[in-house]
Amino acid sequence: ANTDPVFREKLATVLEMWISGIEKHLERARAQGYLKKEVNTRNLAEFIVAAHEGGYGMSKVIRSNKIFWSIYYALRDYLNTMSQKPIKDEV
Repeated sequence: ANTDPVFREKLATVLEMWISGIEKHLERARAQGYLKKEVNTRNLAEFIVAAHEGGYGMSKVIRSNKIFWSIYYALRDYLNTMSQKPIKDEV
């Protein structure tokens, strides 16, 4: 992405769309009483995307889904700390 400015720009656009989409869902969750009011939805959306991308990248390098599931459960637990209605995942 650093060597091809056109690709970097397109990737930045896609990431922004992804982050903004998650942010909208988090705002809706907050409005419906699932997410604490003080949560910064933009920061949380960026964190979710970064965790997903990091987990995906690590899973590819290690060639195992184990790390991806580890990050999934850690992210779920983290999100529960911000929730007014914590959930328990059955996966």
